[in-house]
Amino acid sequence: MKNILKNTFTVFSRDKEFFSNVILEPIAMLLIFSFFLAFQNSVQIAVINKDTGNAGQEIVEMLDDISYLKIMNMKNEDNIDHELASDNIKLAVVIGENVSQQADAGQATDIRIISGEGNDNLNDYLKSLINLRMQIYTSGSKEAEISLNQLKDTGIPINNSLGVLIFKMITMGAMLGGLLIKQRKSGIADRIKLSGTSMASYLGGSGLVFFLCSATASLAYFVTALIFNFNFGIEHKTDFLIIMLSVNLLATCLSMFISSIVNDDGILWNINVMIILPTSILAGAFFDYNSMPKLLKVIGAVFPQRWVSLALEKLQAGGTLGDVIGYVLAVAGFSIILFIAGCVITNKRLSGELKNS
Repeated sequence: MKNILKNTFTVFSRDKEFFSNVILEPIAMLLIFSFFLAFQNSVQIAVINKDTGNAGQEIVEMLDDISYLKIMNMKNEDNIDHELASDNIKLAVVIGENVSQQADAGQATDIRIISGEGNDNLNDYLKSLINLRMQIYTSGSKEAEISLNQLKDTGIPINNSLGVLIFKMITMGAMLGGLLIKQRKSGIADRIKLSGTSMASYLGGSGLVFFLCSATASLAYFVTALIFNFNFGIEHKTDFLIIMLSVNLLATCLSMFISSIVNDDGILWNINVMIILPTSILAGAFFDYNSMPKLLKVIGAVFPQRWVSLALEKLQAGGTLGDVIGYVLAVAGFSIILFIAGCVITNKRLSGELKNS
């Protein structure tokens, strides 16, 4: 096992493209996609301000000051349902006629948020902002002002690049798959088996090196997001890192399984394009899963990429790691099944029970 670990690391370390593909590219994609989509995918909301006083205007100015919100001013509520159904807006903020007077009198204010399906997080976020703004308006609380500034200054959402990064981390497992195929074709795998090393030790050792390297990529991705103040939408940010490590495990075991069923490393790219890309799309890695047709959502729900997304969505909705551990274990369990299958199939190939075709 020690020699397998050492030799695998030596092979990867001598590959000039390995560490750039595994570490530098994910970080570059994080920054490029996140900042690009922050400007391209601004969330459009409607604002109907019926209030003639200062309170309503302060709420409008506060919402307009948030960089990733695009404000559509509407005069009445008649078209809200149509705009929501057409996905032209994600939600509407309706400020009643007497909000300023109600706030001055210490009464509950007539401010409503009308949202479409799947926008609960944004709904809750804006409610918090509006409540804090009204608290400042009525009492001038400095503590509320600080809380409001902290809440607004949440940074670019990590979700902008997350789907692409999950896809990238899974597909970069092709580097491990290519190495295993080459070792099998060159006879190295045969010699390792003849030495008495079990197939689980051989694949497990090679996979462990790749997993640690890809885990380093996840850590670098995580630290970069922290440095640039990205908005994870999660109370305990380390929970996000734990979920990303499950993606690394999936990528490692999937690549070992794929390497066992094909005998040409050139096919690995085709598999990425023809299998992993479509399943990632159906799982909602690139597009809003809740906006997809029902049939596609049913299909996408069976893929592990969707389990990862669900875990993150539940955390962002206020859940804890305990609430999503089932999804993490499901990804880990699926990965273990792939690893066992890869060991069995590779062993049969080296024993001559399967043709290397």
